[in-house]
Amino acid sequence: MNNKILSYMMATALALGFAACSPSEEDDIFDHSAAERLNMISGEYSARLTDSKGGWVMEYYPYTDNENLITGVGYLIMNRFNSDGSVYTMMKNKASHNEKWEDTSSWEVITDMGPVLSYNTWNKCLGRFTDPIDIDLTTDRSEDEAGKGFQGDYEFVMVDVPENGDHIMLKGKKRGLYQRLTRVPEGTDFETYLNDLNSFNESHFNKTDLWELDMVNNGVKYKINRMYDGSPRVYPADKDSVAYGWLSPYLITKYDGKYHLRFKEAIEKNGEKMEQEFVLNDADEKFYGVENPENVISCTPAHTFFTDALNDTHRWQMTMALDKSDDIKAALDAMLSEMASGSVKYGLNGNGDKNKTLTFRKSEDELQFSITVKFRRNNKNATSELIYAYKMEKSDGQITLTYLGARNPAAESFLSTFASVGTFLESLNGTYTAAGIQNSYSLRELKLTSTNDTNHWFDIQYAN
Repeated sequence: MNNKILSYMMATALALGFAACSPSEEDDIFDHSAAERLNMISGEYSARLTDSKGGWVMEYYPYTDNENLITGVGYLIMNRFNSDGSVYTMMKNKASHNEKWEDTSSWEVITDMGPVLSYNTWNKCLGRFTDPIDIDLTTDRSEDEAGKGFQGDYEFVMVDVPENGDHIMLKGKKRGLYQRLTRVPEGTDFETYLNDLNSFNESHFNKTDLWELDMVNNGVKYKINRMYDGSPRVYPADKDSVAYGWLSPYLITKYDGKYHLRFKEAIEKNGEKMEQEFVLNDADEKFYGVENPENVISCTPAHTFFTDALNDTHRWQMTMALDKSDDIKAALDAMLSEMASGSVKYGLNGNGDKNKTLTFRKSEDELQFSITVKFRRNNKNATSELIYAYKMEKSDGQITLTYLGARNPAAESFLSTFASVGTFLESLNGTYTAAGIQNSYSLRELKLTSTNDTNHWFDIQYAN
């Protein structure tokens, strides 16, 4: 960026004079005063803003005092600059209470030590970040922003404005933060565009997901956690996250049909600048560095998350409501039918199919499978837990389950009484691949598919 700033300063100071190829061209350029040359550049830059008929998306960062606060994370603001001096803006983010805010105000490229993009009348979207009032989104009394607000900018030095470029780089005149404008295609509906990005964030970086991202940057392995709040912590994979990590705000945008993840800054580590921007590859759902594709961000593999997430309090559940292959569903239905056919009628405990669960949990070196049944005896309602066990092995992206047998007297009794119980338990034997049902980043619900028969599978959900 420093090179770009230097180039810009030289260009504005000399009005592009040294770029000329012939003496006559130099004479033409220096026929104009410095003010005239700046006005010429301002006119060119204004034209480049208006020539994007679809508009621009601004990656806007208000302030840097604390990247763990809402003033330090990024916000998307849509812009459509019109040649009549008006600009239409729209946003739909946390700052606008996730509601659609829009406004039309005036704009111009002024000359103030170089070309400056100025929103020079009140604009509701930009004003949200420049109004010096207490921010209504913070409730902690220690976060009193009265007199400061978000401390954002409404005027931006135009640092890099390439002709026919997809991006324009701005720098806040007061705060000095770099903001980027990215061209969006003609005909883009701003609300549809933002809804798409908000849905992407919700499905890929949901607060309920407990995984961490893996990143390789300049050959070094890192972990990234807490993606959901816009300011994740990045830290070396072999070190403590708090002692060695740092907060790195980011935003997701979309252009050329691809989702881009771009951190606010290119952090320097070990004498090298880390990759700042990554693009999602749909085929393997990994983010690859725009400058160096060997820099990669990916999610914890589903089979690893399945095994590692199991502990004393966290478990996986198969419910009656979740999908299953026809053969597993038939085995389960047969078991429930037989258990309900005797003088004492047993059924799965829970109200409704979503709450009728069969639970996988870790116990020492075994994967235990718990079935809680309800029944009525001596005119009283009762429940009984049946505990069975599987050997669980993880290797080469796969999970192998091998049925071992009952682990408590009630489970033994059901095995000897209802033959279909053993048939159902053995139907889960096998080697499986695991995948997020929605995508590779949403691992709260997984699909386990047999490696021998893709028509043999079942869905499970994560439970705290």
